[in-house]
Amino acid sequence: MFSAIGNIIIAAAITANGTIGSRHHIPFSIAARASMGFYFSYFAVVSRLVLGLVYFGCVLRPFSLLLPSFRLLRLTNSINTMIGSSCMYIMLKSIWPSLDRLPNNIPANIGITTGRMIAFFVFWCGKLLFPQSTGLADIQSNSRWSSFILER
Repeated sequence: MFSAIGNIIIAAAITANGTIGSRHHIPFSIAARASMGFYFSYFAVVSRLVLGLVYFGCVLRPFSLLLPSFRLLRLTNSINTMIGSSCMYIMLKSIWPSLDRLPNNIPANIGITTGRMIAFFVFWCGKLLFPQSTGLADIQSNSRWSSFILER
């Protein structure tokens, strides 16, 4: 119940934040200058950048030039990955109910069980193999083959 109320409040704030940009066709960094001034708008832009990095995960491509081992870490652990791994745990548990009774080999102070770590790894590998879509063109190209499968 509380998460629904929180999501409604956040949706209203995000809609109000995006209205000025969609109405006047200006990005957030320009719109922030009107309410926060020239120098304080840098703080707003940087805080939005940090929040985006924390929530959506950091892309480590610049480091892949320095260390080849970072090439596999294109999508790192983020809040979205943790939410997705919780959903993956529920799906895996419905397929294999014994996943819930798996012995926990991870120390209790870490805060994750072996079953949940398996679900996290499965979801993370899925994100690594199937990167995020690139927009409307990607959706249209996927709809060509998915409509054939869904019609059967």
